[in-house]
Order: sequence, then structure tokens, then C-alpha cells
Amino acid sequence: MSPKTFKASTAKQVLSQISHELGPDAIIVSHGKTQDSEGRLRVEAIASPRAEVATPEKIPLTTEAIATKFRLKKLFLFISVVIAFIIAGVLIWQLLLRNTPANPFSQTLSVAVISFENQTGDDFYDYLNKVIPNLLITNLEQSGYFRVASWERLHDLLKQIGKEDVDVIDKDLGFKLCQMDDIEALIIGSFTRAGEMFATDLKVLDVETKRILKSVNSRGKGEESIIQSQIDELCREISQGIGISENRLERAPFRIADVTTNSLDAYYNFLRGYECYVNINFEDSRTYLEKAIELDPSFSMAYLYLGYSLWALGENKAKDEALSKAKNFSARATEKERLFIDGWMALYENDLDESFRIFKKMAERYPKEKKAHQSLAEIYFAKELFDLAFEEYDKALELDPSDKRTLQNIIIAYSESGNYEKAIEYINKYISVSSNDYFALNLTGSVYFKMGKLDEALAIYNEASEAYPDFGPDWKISYIHALKEDYPEATRCIDRSINEASPFDKSWLYFIESFYQYWIGSLERSKSNLIRQIDEADARAQVSSISPLHTRANVSWMMGWISYDRGEYELCRKHFKTWFDIYMEDVLQNLHPNDVAARKTLQTALYYFYLGLIDLKLGEIESAKSRLVEINSLMPDILSRFKTWISFYHDILKTEILLAEGDVKKAITTGEKSSPLGSAPELGFLVLYNVPFLKDVLARAYRKNGEIDQAIAEYKRLITFDPRREERYLIHPKHYYRLAELYEKKDMKREAIGNYEKFLKLWHDADPDLPEVIEAKKRLSELQNEPMTMEQR
Repeated sequence: MSPKTFKASTAKQVLSQISHELGPDAIIVSHGKTQDSEGRLRVEAIASPRAEVATPEKIPLTTEAIATKFRLKKLFLFISVVIAFIIAGVLIWQLLLRNTPANPFSQTLSVAVISFENQTGDDFYDYLNKVIPNLLITNLEQSGYFRVASWERLHDLLKQIGKEDVDVIDKDLGFKLCQMDDIEALIIGSFTRAGEMFATDLKVLDVETKRILKSVNSRGKGEESIIQSQIDELCREISQGIGISENRLERAPFRIADVTTNSLDAYYNFLRGYECYVNINFEDSRTYLEKAIELDPSFSMAYLYLGYSLWALGENKAKDEALSKAKNFSARATEKERLFIDGWMALYENDLDESFRIFKKMAERYPKEKKAHQSLAEIYFAKELFDLAFEEYDKALELDPSDKRTLQNIIIAYSESGNYEKAIEYINKYISVSSNDYFALNLTGSVYFKMGKLDEALAIYNEASEAYPDFGPDWKISYIHALKEDYPEATRCIDRSINEASPFDKSWLYFIESFYQYWIGSLERSKSNLIRQIDEADARAQVSSISPLHTRANVSWMMGWISYDRGEYELCRKHFKTWFDIYMEDVLQNLHPNDVAARKTLQTALYYFYLGLIDLKLGEIESAKSRLVEINSLMPDILSRFKTWISFYHDILKTEILLAEGDVKKAITTGEKSSPLGSAPELGFLVLYNVPFLKDVLARAYRKNGEIDQAIAEYKRLITFDPRREERYLIHPKHYYRLAELYEKKDMKREAIGNYEKFLKLWHDADPDLPEVIEAKKRLSELQNEPMTMEQR
């Protein structure tokens, strides 16, 4: 018997046709969908064959038998009806399953939405090419019925095939992107206008067969109807087309305006602001995002990226306000966006564990969301779980092998952990996807600097400065010249940059210049320059939202060391307290949230070290010892990349205390076993890294113990740059002066003269009343006028 084919739109209609023509006992042979555009149900069935049986001879029944047979017949009929209902229910359930995303698609349909075509004939509406797809992506993903490729994900895929500059994704390119990412359905569409009426049409296409799965359209009055009603209507119809029940849609209706904004203009300005932020154009990003917020004051994601942009621009107070509002209005964001906001705000509030929990959840729910893996990697790195950090970075790179942010962070991670070969390897990967841009040059220069290859680092930084004058790393060039003891060239580098620098950068450059002036003995010039920085910072604050507090902190720190050198120890203590208070209350707010806890502990340890040095100058040895105890108590909470640094300061203070107590031999033993300073944790620390400016406590202990040769050897180590050592601190000119004194004691006149001359050359512009300048000139004159013995020659 050949099967008969039945076609209908619903399972109920098919079953009705089969029952009518073949009877309720019909057997289903196969079922599926028609090949036409309507995609109706197609079922093949045959009638149930009945076996012929012999008819027995009829036997007359008694009244009791007749009654019994009647009761059995009723029972059999009842059971048959129940079984029929069960079979029909199972059959309907199977057929309905065939009509849901489980066949031919997975339980949650994966879709991509590409650029919509402008059919209005007016270029003014081209902006809707991106606006409509982004709104659809947001709404469909928020529903939970779909796995939706984000707009950023599509552009990551474009980069992988060398089409990162493509602005409009057409259907053919859309299919290619879907195939790259195992996406099952592609949504294409167009919009048109007739008078005040706007119409949006879209089609859902099966990526494998390229057949139309669903066509939907929506219409409304004016552009605003797109965000106020049309997006929701389109998403609802798409969902119904894949088998989402009416009841489910009623329980969780689509409302795009509730998770973004009810203003189309606000949303368009948000998209433009976000694009500018991604492209590191923070000024324009701020302009567009502020416009979006002006149009919709409760637009959560606009506040978030405005906060990021203000942070990059150094506007701390405005940043805090924007981020706070992003959190306050996060109910008007999608689940994914809320996770990102909550995770990031937990970071901002220095709760690494809570932030980790949130971003872990985000990565599990949205495994192709690159930002989730990047954030997890940064948290792991902050916790110094480096292997786990690199695992998350690898996941981010799998999603986007050419992502600059991920590659930059990997380079920095390897560089800070001392694995320079891997850092160079990833620099080459970075260059292969982004050419030799500023960041590549800057990172390469940084790695070479840490490797001790000063000439190579200088060449790279000079190349970066010429190619990207607005970003020029001139202060780094300057520091390398200072490390080579060419202070005039170091100062010229700073002077060249000051005129072209932004107000924020100009303040930093003035600070470095003041530091160099102090370093070469020009204390009064340094002090005058610092006072000018305060005046300029205060004036700048009157016409902008840039706080002067960061500048005040730097100035107070530098003034503290000037006072320390001049023997003004109570004033020194006051300056250091001002520096510490401002840093803890304000400057930390400008740092990345991952860094806040570590920096807070670091600054506290540094502060105790400074106070300990002042205590010793004032003869308060017990107070200095208490500072040492405080530093010890902080050590468990100091990250390893800072721990070597603080251990060095701890050992110096301990050696100074022993020397002050007169226990010279123990001071020598402690000094000889003290931790090395190690490399600078970050290039931005290089000025702070030079503290204490005079690192000769061991040499002074040798001298006090009469071990002149050992003292000379220690000073020679201090004035010699050795690329094999990790230290990159500057050579203090006073070390030449103190070495010259030791050579005099050894009656090594030529060496003494050479070191006095070197000292006076470096301190050519020093304040003339400084004791070392006066004494060096005097000793040099006397040595030069004394005749040399044969041994001295």
C-alpha cells in the first residue's frame, strides 16, 4: 500500500485530514516540511491494515450475558478513547517539535543581523543602516530565544578576512561571516518611506540552504516609530516564526525602549560615541555621548562610555558622576550590559572577587563576548594568576586574533613578568595586524629599555616621536638621555614637548623637568618651576574640569625631597603628608580599578619609608623602627611586581637604622644581603623609582668601618650602568663626589680629580651655595695645584 501525502500549516490540520481520509488508526510513515516558501508541514500516512478473522457460529445469549457484554463493550470503548487521545497527543507533540528551532536548528537559534538597505531614496537616512540592525541585535539577544552575533563580533570576523574597512555588510558577505562563526540564520532587511510612514521589511534566511525561513514587516508613523514600536513588532514575529508560543511572548514581551532609549536620535548619537571611543577619539566620543544623554537623561550605556571617555581625558569628578549614573540607570540595559556594568563597577569599587564572579557569569552566558574574557584576564593578572590570565587572553584572541587591546595587554603582561622574548613575539604579532603604529613602537621601546638595550630603545622612541608627534614619548627619550648622564639633552627633550603638549601632559612634563633640575643641584630653579606648576594647575581648573590635585601631589612630593636635602625635616614631613593624602583621596580614583588596592598598599609602604628616613635625620630611631614594622605588616598584601621594590626600601631603612645605632658590622651584613631594587614596575614609575636618590648606605657603612676599598667598589657599582642588571635608576652626581673623597683618603689623586671634575661638570648649574659644590671646587683646586708623586701618576 503506497503512503498518501498530506500538507497543512499546523499539526492539528494535518491530523484532521488524516483521520477523515484514512481513519483514526492511520499509521504515520514520515513527516517534515514542504520545500516551498511557506514551509508547511508535510506528512505521509497509510491506512492501518486489518487482519481477516473467521466468524464464529453465533450462540444465543442470555439476558445476563447480554448485560455483561454491554458493560465490557462500554469499558473497551472508554479505554480505546483514552488510548486514542494519548496517541494523538504524542503525535501532535512530535509534529510540533518538528516545527520548532530544534529541527532543523538547535534549541536556541543562532542569528546574525547585517546592514539594512536604505530604499527611501534619501541619503539622510543612511544612518539607519546601522541603527536598525543594532536595535534588532539588542532586542533579540535580550529575549533569550536567540544566540545573536553582536555588531562588534561581526566586525571582528571582518578583520579576520581583511575587510575591516567595510562599512556596509551585504547579503553575500553576511553569509560568509555566518559560515565562519557557525551561525544558523541570517537576517537581512530594508526600510523605505512614504510621506510620514516608515516601513521596515526583513527576511530570516537559512544559512545552509539560503532559503527564506520567515518574512516579516512593520510600519509606523515617523522615524521614531522604528524604536517605539517597529523593532518590537519585528522581533515578536521572528520569534513566532521559530515556534515561540504566544504565552511565552506575552509573559516576556519585547520592549526595546526599556533596555536602551526611546529616542532614535539618542541611540544614533550613542552608536557614534561608542565608535569614537573604540577608535581612541575620546573628545568626539564625549561630544556624541553627551548629546545622547541630553536627549535621554536615563540612557545607562551612554553614561558608561561617557565615564570611560572622561577618565581617558583626566576629568575625574565628571567621570565619577557619569559612572554612578550608569549604575543607577542600569535597569534600562540588557542583561549582558548589566553584567558588564556591574562587573566593571565592582572593579571600580575595588571588589575583585565580586567583579570576577560577575564576569565569569558573563563569559559563561555569552562565550563569544570578547570583553568578558578580556576583563577576566585583567582580574587574573591583578591577582597575579598569570597562567589563568593568559588562558583568558587566548580565548579573546580566538574570537579576534587581531584585537589590539588583547595583544597590548599580553605584551605588557609578559614584559612586566620579565619574559621579554615572549613580549617581542607578541609585539611582532601586533605589528602584523596593525603595522608599526604608535602603540607597537611604544611597547617595543619599553621592552628594549627593560632589556637594557638603551640605544635600540632610543631609536624606537625617536621613530615613534617623529611619526606620531601628538603621542610622542619624549619624556621616555629624555629619561634614557638622563640615564646616559646627558642631562642637557634630557632637558631639551622635555622643552621640545612642553609647547605642543595637552594641559594634562604639560603638567607631567614640567614635573619631570623639575626633577632633573633637582637632580643636577638646581634646587631653587626646581622649586620655582614647581610653584609655577601649582599656579598653572589652579588656573586651568578655573576654565576646565581637570582637577589640580594630581599636580599638587607631584609638587608636594618633589618639594619634600628638596626640603630633605636642605635639612628642613619638619617641612619635609609636611610636604610628604600632603602628597600622601592627595594621592589616597584623589589620584587613586584616576587609576584602573584593578590597580587601586595594589597602589594603595604601595603608596602606604612608600610613605612609611619616607617618614622613617626623616625620623633618622631627627635622631628618632625608635620611631624609625616603628615605620619598619608597619612596612613589614604590609608586605603580604603587596603584589609581587612591587614586592622586590618595597623589600629593597625595607632593607635600606633597616641598614640606615643599624648605622644610626652604631652597629656598623650588622649594618654591613644587612646591606650586603639586602634585596636588589629590580626593574621599574612600569615606566610611569620611573621618577618615583629613583627614591631614595642616594642609595649609598652600604658604601657609607664600609667607610665608617674603615673598609675604604669596599666603599670604593660599592660607589663604582653605583655609578656604572650594567645592562645585565634589572635596575634602571639614574646615577646620582653626589656619588662621584663621595667617591672622590674616598680616593683622596687612598691618596689616589688622579682618580680623585677625575671624580671631582665629573661631579662639577654634572652640577655645572647647581646652586652655588650647596656645601658639596663649595667643597668640591675647593678640593679640586687644591689637588690640581699639588704636585703628584710617581705613585699618584
